[in-house]
Amino acid sequence: MKAKDAWDEEVDVMKYVLYTEAELTQRLDRHKEMRINESKNNLSTFLSLHPIQWTDGKYYSVTSEKQALLTSNLALYQISTAAEQPFKLTWNSTGDECVEWTYDDLAALALAIGVYVKPFVSHQQELEIGIKACTTSAEVDAIEISYDAVLAEYLDLHADKDVTE
Repeated sequence: MKAKDAWDEEVDVMKYVLYTEAELTQRLDRHKEMRINESKNNLSTFLSLHPIQWTDGKYYSVTSEKQALLTSNLALYQISTAAEQPFKLTWNSTGDECVEWTYDDLAALALAIGVYVKPFVSHQQELEIGIKACTTSAEVDAIEISYDAVLAEYLDLHADKDVTE
């Protein structure tokens, strides 16, 4: 086949390039890192699209940013209580303005979010371990990065329970 014919037929010339073992290892490591980042980004997106429904019927965001803000809010309340300084504890459901909460109710929400998010984070960590264990690009590509089954399992386990249990 002539070079022009190969170009016209869009033959992947990369499969004809020879790499050293070190170069192949570097390429595989980069591919693994890309897939691990994809699993983390997909988790972040998934959590942003799947808030938790609380006992008040409203939905609350479970992103890592919101979890950090919630934890900080609860910690500030505890510090202000210890210092005997007033601190208005507020939080908001998805798309709503902040409203005042009791410490016990907001702490219960934080715990429920933790229980909700934990299986998703564990699944991402399992994916990461699986990706790191791969020895070929094909194996890396064969790993399905999805959190739908984790959500289905969570919903099955909690279908008959109050979200605060």
